[in-house]
Amino acid sequence: MSSSRSESNDDGALPPTAIVHESPHVHRAQSRSDTERSASPPRSPTITRHPARLLSLPTPHLVGSIASGAHYAGALSPPHNHLEHGDAMVSVHHRRSFSRGGHDLAVEQAYSTVLADLEQLFCGRVTYEILDRRFAEDIQFESPWSKCVGFAEAGSQFVALKKLYAKCERRQFRILSASLKPNELVFSHIQVYTLRIFGTKRIVTSFVHVDLDDEFKIVRIVDQWDGEELPASRGMLWLRKFQGKVTPWFFPVPKRGSVA
Repeated sequence: MSSSRSESNDDGALPPTAIVHESPHVHRAQSRSDTERSASPPRSPTITRHPARLLSLPTPHLVGSIASGAHYAGALSPPHNHLEHGDAMVSVHHRRSFSRGGHDLAVEQAYSTVLADLEQLFCGRVTYEILDRRFAEDIQFESPWSKCVGFAEAGSQFVALKKLYAKCERRQFRILSASLKPNELVFSHIQVYTLRIFGTKRIVTSFVHVDLDDEFKIVRIVDQWDGEELPASRGMLWLRKFQGKVTPWFFPVPKRGSVA
């Protein structure tokens, strides 16, 4: 038996080969190392900035802390670099403006009648003559509860004030910014509304942004209560548009020569 075993080895048969098992930890480490070497370096993230559609306005506490005659400009949205006016490009750096801290007589005179008309409207003393004199046909009006387009829809919001409230009085008023070319006006006011039925009083602090055309007719009013952004969710946007559509049915704009 020993001789046959020796002959088998002499025929060239290879001895048994030892099998070495790699540790799973070593295998995972090598795979991870190969993957890291083959992976391309990550690209730097890009950041796209979109301008805000609405004004970022100061809170009522901030406005209340500003001394009378102080200037506020910090939270206003930056204007466009250039604005097209007819065939010419008017640089915003050359526009005339004033705040409560620095007066421009031409700007004050230009807005004096505008401010008087707006006070009448927000205090519920609406007439056809004021609306016809001050509102453009395609005016837009926005508040937390309404989004209106057109003379009839926007005007009916102020008619509703007169019908629903027995008294609308202004407690405080302050101009935050006013400019010419573009014709823009931003002010804050505190209004006290007394319901006609129950006599309940409601105090509203709002920041109002007004855009006007070259004839000083108002083309857009944005009324932000407490300086908060207007609701923009799908449901609230639908509700605000719906309110703007149905309000003229119940509170139509008065006809020429009549009182609302």
